[in-house]
Amino acid sequence: DIVRARACYEKEADEARKKHGEDSLEYAVAQDNVGTVLMEQGRYLKALAAYAEGYRAKLRSVGKNHPQAGRSLWNLGRVFLKVGNNSEALSRLDQALDNLRIALGDEHGECSSILVDAALALQAEGKHRQALLRLDEACGIRRARYGSKSLEVAQVLRLAGEIMVKFGESGRACEKLSEVLRIHDKVHGETHRETLETLRSLEEALVAHRDAAANKREEAGVRLEWEVVKTGAEEFDQVLKATAMNEFEVSDRYHEKVQAYLDKIQLRLAGTAADGFKRSLTLLERPREGETRVRIKGMEVKGVRFNGRMGHVLAVQPGVAGEGGVLIKGMEVN
Repeated sequence: DIVRARACYEKEADEARKKHGEDSLEYAVAQDNVGTVLMEQGRYLKALAAYAEGYRAKLRSVGKNHPQAGRSLWNLGRVFLKVGNNSEALSRLDQALDNLRIALGDEHGECSSILVDAALALQAEGKHRQALLRLDEACGIRRARYGSKSLEVAQVLRLAGEIMVKFGESGRACEKLSEVLRIHDKVHGETHRETLETLRSLEEALVAHRDAAANKREEAGVRLEWEVVKTGAEEFDQVLKATAMNEFEVSDRYHEKVQAYLDKIQLRLAGTAADGFKRSLTLLERPREGETRVRIKGMEVKGVRFNGRMGHVLAVQPGVAGEGGVLIKGMEVN
């Protein structure tokens, strides 16, 4: 376990000091191992001390231009990032990046990982434009090194998408997160935790994009609102039991409009079922009196809309969006 690992590495560091001296690379690497275990325990100040001791030993043994020195700077940057000292983190990470670029080359995988950490520091400082530039650079390295459909690329794209949502670039975020979802679908499958978490991030981006678009349309005098629908296994099953429904179907007149939107962000208008998991991701125009038609098990129900944030179904009185309720098979849905 982690406690035993720490004791083992501390013993290793002590033995390296006695055998090789405090100016040796062996002692420095052992201190790095101690620092890594302390990081995992959340003991960041002690981890900082261990990494700093390892860095000093590396400077004495192999010099500041050796990649081992660069890795120590990277470790120090990661600790500063954890404790919220973002300016110090960015300083160490930039030094580490310069070192490893010279020692290992611009396209090395470690350089891309440092760029990701630097992006996190910049994001924490509110410098999202600079953070996204670092992530673009990291993504370019990973596409060339691992391939465009790799999990390494997906990690960077997801972080970029989530940053974009926070800073009001939801349209671009949808594109990034859609690509991430396709990668996780292919590599992990639909029921994997990473796939589901990506789906949730994409849902949030779609909701933000809808809200932003609605605000722009409202300013132009056009009032159109969209609901994002995402149903997960448990939530969807609860709705099915409460309403005795097995499926829902959007009337044909909205399919083309919905599909065009989803095609734009490269998503499919279709539910999928596997291993007890069922989901559906679509867009519905907000119900308007006498116009919106939704069919449930072949029976037309007016004024039904779907809450995309939680996957709940809301049935409202025709033409009274957001108010009242209706009975479906004797049970009120509200």
